[in-house]
Amino acid sequence: MRYAAFAWRGALSKGLLRRFSGILTANVVNNIVSFAILVAAARAFGPELFGVLALAISITTLFWILLDFGASVALVRFYNTETSPHERAKLVREVLMLRAAILVLLLPLALALERATIWLFPIVEGHEGLIYLAFFSSGLLGFWGTMRSIEQASRRFVSFERYTLAYAGLRSACAVTVFLGGFSSITTVFVSLYTVPLAGLLVLGWFTGYRSLLRRPADGKDEGPGKSPIPIALKRVFAYGAWVAVSALCYTGLLRLPQFFLANGGNARETGLYSAALTFVAVFSLMNDALRTVILPDVSALDTGHARREFRERFARLGPAFFAVMALVLSAMVFAQYFVLGGDYRASIPIFLILGVAVVTSMYLGVFNTLIHSHGVPRLDATNNLLRFAVLALLLWLLSPTAIVASLAFGAVLVAGELRVYALIRSKET
Repeated sequence: MRYAAFAWRGALSKGLLRRFSGILTANVVNNIVSFAILVAAARAFGPELFGVLALAISITTLFWILLDFGASVALVRFYNTETSPHERAKLVREVLMLRAAILVLLLPLALALERATIWLFPIVEGHEGLIYLAFFSSGLLGFWGTMRSIEQASRRFVSFERYTLAYAGLRSACAVTVFLGGFSSITTVFVSLYTVPLAGLLVLGWFTGYRSLLRRPADGKDEGPGKSPIPIALKRVFAYGAWVAVSALCYTGLLRLPQFFLANGGNARETGLYSAALTFVAVFSLMNDALRTVILPDVSALDTGHARREFRERFARLGPAFFAVMALVLSAMVFAQYFVLGGDYRASIPIFLILGVAVVTSMYLGVFNTLIHSHGVPRLDATNNLLRFAVLALLLWLLSPTAIVASLAFGAVLVAGELRVYALIRSKET
């Protein structure tokens, strides 16, 4: 552990290390709350109902990425490449207004999406309210994600940490209420994890500064001559963000694609076992999210070959320490899964190990692959993830519909794709 600490300190500057540690701590607190609620729900409802709850969470996550359309990452990039404070403010304002419009549109749209989901996945029949809330909560999550990207872009990481901790606090308060009510349904568990805390965060954000970001300049001039129906700032965001959206949607969908295939086949038990493993795998995303949050603004600004090589060499030194720590975390998670969930869920441990090793390897390679935003070529990552998604879908269609086979297919496709992007980026720098 001492070696790991020295490796981190050597690879990260003092300021970067402090920001990384602060955001990682906030993410850990937030995810511990979420993890505890999901584990309690898994024990209370069993694999079949827990599979339905996990499917609803996957719907929220994937639809949020679709609605975001890469705007959050594009906002961070253009905010840090734009030198005019006026243009920066205009970019933030236009993205926020877009988020508000999408949230309003989701109120009626979620009804139609709910019916289509019930037709596609037979195991969710009888849970109409849960599915409606899953789609509507994706809009709330998107708004909160935009707030986080604004803090990230402007490097206000202390505020970023506070909002994350506020999310954890709201989730905890809701969880206590749900626990006292005796976990009456999986819908109440979902509401305590997403709908109510996210709505509370939006209200908190509105009254603590974000309301002012929607105000137009005092002179009332937002655009130059020849206004366009689509604001110029949003055009830039969409042009860049489209590739980011394809990449993020396909990448996130990779981990959940086996879940959807199993649910579509009506196999509630296999869906539940895979979902249980997925819940524990989420632990590994904490360090990944924190590190990417603090390095993305700096990576976007790298514009020379020397700077990119220095970035690569700095993080290459993290390899041994990173895998040593992740091996300990993997072991701890296996122990927790065996003794905390127990019973039928012990069959998901091999699934978790396969998914965990693949995700950890992908996380390490993914740090280097953030250099696509330094080169300004998000299409490279997007086409790679689209290819991975198509290959995995084909494999899942051809192979046996069991959770362990699906996890093996996922692991192979995930790591192979990350290695491909790594090689392509290196070829651009030679």
